[in-house]
Amino acid sequence: MKLPTPALLLILIVSNMLNYIDRGIIPGAANEITGFIEEALGPEASAETVSAWFGALVSAYIASYSIAAVVFGQMARSESRPLRLVGIGLIIWCFAAIACYLAQPPLGQEATFFQFVLLVIGRVLSGCGEAGFQCIVPGVIMAAAPPNRKALWMAALYTPIPVGTAAGYMIGAIAASRPMGWGGAYAIEAVIMLPIACMFCATDAPGSAVDLAAEEDRELLQPTERTHKIDENSITDGSLWAGVRAVCSSLDFCLITLGYAAHTAVFAGLSAFGPTLVLGLGFFRGRETTASTAFGASVALGGMIGTPLGGWLSDRSAGKIAANGIADRDSASSSSDASISGRQASLKSMIKMIGTAAVFAMFTVAAPNEQVFLPLISLVVCCAFGAQASITMAVLSCVSTDLQALAMSLVTLGIHIFGDVPSPIIIGRIKGSLAPHCIVIPATAAKDSNHTTSSALHLDPACANDRSGLRLTLAITVGYLFTAVMWWLCAYFSAMHKARNRSLSGEDESYTHCPGSGRSGALLTPRTVQSIGEEDRLA
Repeated sequence: MKLPTPALLLILIVSNMLNYIDRGIIPGAANEITGFIEEALGPEASAETVSAWFGALVSAYIASYSIAAVVFGQMARSESRPLRLVGIGLIIWCFAAIACYLAQPPLGQEATFFQFVLLVIGRVLSGCGEAGFQCIVPGVIMAAAPPNRKALWMAALYTPIPVGTAAGYMIGAIAASRPMGWGGAYAIEAVIMLPIACMFCATDAPGSAVDLAAEEDRELLQPTERTHKIDENSITDGSLWAGVRAVCSSLDFCLITLGYAAHTAVFAGLSAFGPTLVLGLGFFRGRETTASTAFGASVALGGMIGTPLGGWLSDRSAGKIAANGIADRDSASSSSDASISGRQASLKSMIKMIGTAAVFAMFTVAAPNEQVFLPLISLVVCCAFGAQASITMAVLSCVSTDLQALAMSLVTLGIHIFGDVPSPIIIGRIKGSLAPHCIVIPATAAKDSNHTTSSALHLDPACANDRSGLRLTLAITVGYLFTAVMWWLCAYFSAMHKARNRSLSGEDESYTHCPGSGRSGALLTPRTVQSIGEEDRLA
């Protein structure tokens, strides 16, 4: 069956929201998950071991997600119904959520090591299941969206990233404080997602108006002409290695991926150390919960506004290209011209957005208090998430349609390898070197005549002496955004060079002299050939 494209977009947004809520449950219930791990490992487990296994839950998800994305991307090359693969992946995701639910021990019982292993397996399967969605769906949106709304639709798909993640933090914290526990949150999301997953298995991706027009044009072609209408970027070898080589042979794809990795590295570092930086700079007077909540709310608000706004602005920029009629050409080479021009428009939007974000980010370094710091962070995130739709569209424009899912999976792998995996480690070492006293230490139990303060964890008061080091750490972190701008500038000039070479080569088969028509150099699509013939007969 086929769903109307607006209905399909709405269902995809809901699915993506559930994906990102799922990612936020464990961080939101961090204390309860930590206690669960301590019980599962036994009293002999040290604090370092418990922390390492807590991190392993996140690492297991990222590793399985990255590997499975490549597998789904390769499978999508030969799959005529890509949404079926999305549905299969989401069914796996539902089983993963049920595994996480079963991992929670019954109320009043201690956790066992088997239950901890079950939780790890659940997170691994969750990454595998979501991978199919994230690498296939952008190509479906790109094909189904109206030509003048592609970036806005893509932005709508990505709006759940900040909103869903923030909601996941809250849901995880709330569920963990209730009798149902954090496992109950996983059970609820599985119940909601399962019918959606089954529907995807029976749904065909809708075609766009551009696809329908192209199909009508192909009907007007002679059989001998149809055999030559092959995308010059497509490849006949269906092996994974051939697909990877074809995708990575695009210089623009590699440059865009490197810029995206730098972009991801910055925000992964801010996500890991943002609340610590806020507290270390003396904001919120050491109130950890308030600092974390305010920082998370600022990030969510900026992302929620910036993602659709960036998509709308990108569509406005791309509309100028569509007005020139580039998208209406019907030959393989002119289709490639449209891809290059669309890539330039996307890259221009990316450069403007991230460049603006980098400038605002540098002002956060000198923020004197939280009233200035948090609005600046919101502006930074607003601009950064405003580039999200354009990044995806730029990546998809680098390859032929059959390679788009594989390209998205390789981008995912690239940003993890060069972005969010090493970033927290490197930034942590920089912070440790420049601000060695900004560490978490146990508070001593202080007693007075009225109350007793129990042991807890808090920031070392000596961190106040290292605030200049913290500001320098923040400056180095956010300054790395300029690296993303540099890579994307290189990609923009590369695309510009290709467009110039094409315009000078004169090899575009769409512009052909039509004997007897007086139309030398006219744009000849099948429709214009038919109309020219009718005019000549009337003459």
